[in-house]
Amino acid sequence: SFWPLRLPPYPLISAVKKILQCKDYYNLLGVSKEASESELKKAYRKLALQFHPDKNQAPGASEAFKAIGKAFAVLSDQEKRERYDQFGPEEARSSHSAQHHFHSHEDISPEELFNMFFPGFSNSNVRVHRQRHFNNARHQHQFHFAREDGQADGNDIMRLLPLFLIIIVYMISSIITSLQSPAYQLRPSSSYPHARRTETTDYHVPYYVSDSFAKEYASDRHTLYQVERRVETEYINYIQNACYEEKVYKQRDIQQARWYNNEARLKAAHEKRLPGCEALEKLQEQARGR
Repeated sequence: SFWPLRLPPYPLISAVKKILQCKDYYNLLGVSKEASESELKKAYRKLALQFHPDKNQAPGASEAFKAIGKAFAVLSDQEKRERYDQFGPEEARSSHSAQHHFHSHEDISPEELFNMFFPGFSNSNVRVHRQRHFNNARHQHQFHFAREDGQADGNDIMRLLPLFLIIIVYMISSIITSLQSPAYQLRPSSSYPHARRTETTDYHVPYYVSDSFAKEYASDRHTLYQVERRVETEYINYIQNACYEEKVYKQRDIQQARWYNNEARLKAAHEKRLPGCEALEKLQEQARGR
């Protein structure tokens, strides 16, 4: 017979509510405003392990876990901590977003932060238990809505036929497109050895073409414009993603250097260049100068 999951003990539910209702980062972590870095780490390790969603199944545990990681990320960073002490969380957050308006996800995620403290942590039993519960619930849902004679509703299938046809046409067109050689690449190769820059658009982005490009594309101004618009869109997406990843890795290096109290490593992490972000800033300057 199917049995629902047991409710977690009341103390766990109460502890989650307490974390979610707490607006002060120091109180949330259970430390004083004069807490040292080692005291912050100790408090984070204890709370993060207690409220990790794989260990704590109380309602709201995932949100509490994120709140704990956010509080530690702010208070363990000297600059953010000073800004928080002066303005509070809302002002600190708005100031931070104003300085980094192009990408608002510079900080590492709660899971990445947790993995720095507990590498290799997992609780497969919890995940299996949750998956079994989900499968049982889905089976009950399907059984409830099935027809008594066990046969599918023919009208529903007929209504889905147009959707199936659209999917099939899309798949066929995608296969045909993938078999065609692209008009360009953003990096040189033996098949795309010739360097060009976009000339019909704004940013003069470098790209590389094959021997047949001039004959197939460059002779028609409109076709060339369409190709170079795709070049710029792909290039901007590429450096945006590169900039985001560079910031994440830099923040991770800073956190690890602080964790090991390694001043040389911390200095190197702060001085680490971000080529993708530099390229993105250059494009932004071009856009402002137009």
